[in-house]
Amino acid sequence: MKRAIITCLGIVLSAVMTLAHASEIKVSSATFAAPEWEGYTNKDGTGLYWEVLKAVYEPEGIRLRLKNMPWARAMKLVTKYRVLDGIVGEYRDTEENLLFPAAPIDVEYLAVIHRKDTDIDWQGRGTLTGKTVSWRRDYDLIPESDIDFTLKEVVRPAKAMALLEIGDIDFFIDEYDEIENMLAAEGLDESEYVIEDLPPGKDVFTGFVNHAKSQQLIDIYNRRIKEMTGNGELEKIYLKWEVDMPSNLQALMAQ
Repeated sequence: MKRAIITCLGIVLSAVMTLAHASEIKVSSATFAAPEWEGYTNKDGTGLYWEVLKAVYEPEGIRLRLKNMPWARAMKLVTKYRVLDGIVGEYRDTEENLLFPAAPIDVEYLAVIHRKDTDIDWQGRGTLTGKTVSWRRDYDLIPESDIDFTLKEVVRPAKAMALLEIGDIDFFIDEYDEIENMLAAEGLDESEYVIEDLPPGKDVFTGFVNHAKSQQLIDIYNRRIKEMTGNGELEKIYLKWEVDMPSNLQALMAQ
């Protein structure tokens, strides 16, 4: 009996020592993913989100791998397979199994686009009720419990615009900048459409995979963000990309 107790104690002690040793291992690399969003996650490694992550981690000797891939694939690789360390651009109130730092990286302002010749009288969010609405697959821009319209998800915004043209949908929702970029990329005449705001803006974060390594990455993120707001480094990055800093970060600057 005593031998069994001693054996069990030895196993427990070994596990505790293993966990303690793991917590002391210094993180040397991290991999983050997001779709390619112009000015935020460019393929060449530039853009607001990528540059914030570089400014946070590279001075700490952490080598970054920044990958562009569809949102659904990135999320699956982070939450299900845990082969990526994080995904950039997620809401804190998501149902996904993610960990989050203290401060957001951006504020997302959604917009709604519809054809001008439909003579829709936009009265805010309630105008969507009973209509047919589209957004990108797996974006979940409005909580499922609040969806009181017919939803048609698309893989590419261009598909949504084609559906608008033939009257299969009434509205397409995306981030304001993304809608404007899409119109330009597709060579569409902006005067034929109306873009409406869908307030309020919503904070988006860098989401981290739920495992032990992430706590180190989050601790570094929180510390470095505070340092960079204090010395003006972070403000310069946001000014460079002509993006307003989230109010949380502005509050840190004022301290």
